[in-house]
Amino acid sequence: MNQQYLPIEVLHNRTSTFLQNRCQSRTLRGYTRIVLRYAACCAHYNMEAFPPTQDTLCLWMAHLTGTCAANTIANYLSAVGDFCKLNAFDYTTPRMSFRVQSSLRGIRILFPHATIRKSPLTITHLQQLHHRINHNNASQVTFYAMITCCFFGLLRLGEVTLREDSRRTLLFKHIGNITTRGVTITLPASKTDPYWGSTEVFLPRLAEVYCPVKCVERMLTFRRESTTQTLFENQQGTPFTRKQFLYYLHALLPEDPLISGHSARAGGATWAASLGLSELEICRMGRWSSDAYRKYLRAHPLLQYIIRINPNNERNTIALY
Repeated sequence: MNQQYLPIEVLHNRTSTFLQNRCQSRTLRGYTRIVLRYAACCAHYNMEAFPPTQDTLCLWMAHLTGTCAANTIANYLSAVGDFCKLNAFDYTTPRMSFRVQSSLRGIRILFPHATIRKSPLTITHLQQLHHRINHNNASQVTFYAMITCCFFGLLRLGEVTLREDSRRTLLFKHIGNITTRGVTITLPASKTDPYWGSTEVFLPRLAEVYCPVKCVERMLTFRRESTTQTLFENQQGTPFTRKQFLYYLHALLPEDPLISGHSARAGGATWAASLGLSELEICRMGRWSSDAYRKYLRAHPLLQYIIRINPNNERNTIALY
């Protein structure tokens, strides 16, 4: 039987394609960011990053301790290991060494959770943003609409910014009729909806300046004529990216460096808890399929206690928050 051999260039291209698709593209992008952080850490302390040694890996873990949970540090080591295996560096020897293994066990015992956590967004932050944005700038108005939607709708940042799969990006058709009660946004897909069943998120109309419905209405005044474009676009007419969102967030709230892209979702969950909503209600609002939502409820227990013993104190509680 005659063998049909393909050109060597074709085989090399196939091999490269297989390697590039060994993980989800989002995972590979995360790995790249982690490897760059590892290399920067080694460079800061004048140590060679590759091939890694017991010393560099232990230094990396010590650097991450406090800002990352123990399990996250282990995942970061896996990212460095993926890069090493891809580039034929010896990684198994230092990673499985007594020093690295024992150090990781020590971190799990002493620092099982991150001691420095990202700050949740608060109502005060939303008020500050309202005063700081340029209300005549389409990009800033859109950013403010996005962050209020994320806060009150408990949306993930990836659900409102540009996605690789364009089918997941919010379009004008995904927003319902705006009424006196609020507006419904239909998510075509989300992290907990892998089968494209779509999910509806309701945003209430509020009397305050940070009302998400008012913010969306203000955003739409800049783009009344558009019917098929992305819902959240910048002033250049291109979809808002995660990077652009974070740029405005950090530029407008420079005094709080621990604010991140997930702070709006965490803050919304905390705010809902301060109003006395049950854990089940918050879980349903945020579309959590497990008890992972618990880590977002960061308000002091006194807030819920005040509400439970005297519901009339709800307004004062919000002021405290």
